[in-house]
Amino acid sequence: MKGGQGPAIVLLHGWPEDLHAFQKVAPDLAKDHTVVAVDLPGFGDSGFARSDDGYQALAVASDVHAVAQKLSLGRVDIIGHDWGGAIGLAYAAEYRADVAHLAILEAPPTGDYLNQVQTKPGTFWWDWLANGPKNDLADQLIEGKEPNFYGSFYREADGDIDKSESDGLIAAYSKPGRTHAGLEYFRQRRPEQVPAPIARSQPEQGAADRLSGAVGADEQLVIGGHPQRLAHTAAAPDSGAAVHNADSTVR
Repeated sequence: MKGGQGPAIVLLHGWPEDLHAFQKVAPDLAKDHTVVAVDLPGFGDSGFARSDDGYQALAVASDVHAVAQKLSLGRVDIIGHDWGGAIGLAYAAEYRADVAHLAILEAPPTGDYLNQVQTKPGTFWWDWLANGPKNDLADQLIEGKEPNFYGSFYREADGDIDKSESDGLIAAYSKPGRTHAGLEYFRQRRPEQVPAPIARSQPEQGAADRLSGAVGADEQLVIGGHPQRLAHTAAAPDSGAAVHNADSTVR
């Protein structure tokens, strides 16, 4: 659902979520902004990427940018939660002139995250699950047990996720191919795909300094955590995703 009027805000959800993650804050944002929430490729009502490398952060960012161009949004503010933060960062690095503000919620800088999972693999067990077992074993282990697997995330989540929300997400992730797509976001995350401004940063720089390389001096970057349950609308490019409007679907 695309709504509101004013400067554009693009909302990018994380995993295991879809664009409904923003449904409680979108109405307030839409009071003075055009709000577009996005189902990333492979999630929600969006189609799948043509191949697994289509889930790389820059590939997904390019898909989202194509949607923004199709909707004639102009220069946008981006709010990315969790995985959406990595997508937003790639978007800002690649399409810097098209981004006014970038806010990343509950997502470590890409380089820091990769270093953490490589040096302390037990910290983010879900990343190990995606990348450790071979031959899509993780997908097979989750299949048929989606209520237990995904339900564990929603039961432990901060903020209000009521049963109807969690049931909807579990139903969405139980559809064929959705678990595989979600795990591919982790499998396709590699050091060489870290946006150049951040990859070139010095180790002693703080997270804010490293991330600010993706936006200009006259632009604003916000890094934060523990957002309130954040709207509704969808994304996706030629890969099959769609942006939903109250009256139409844009492809």
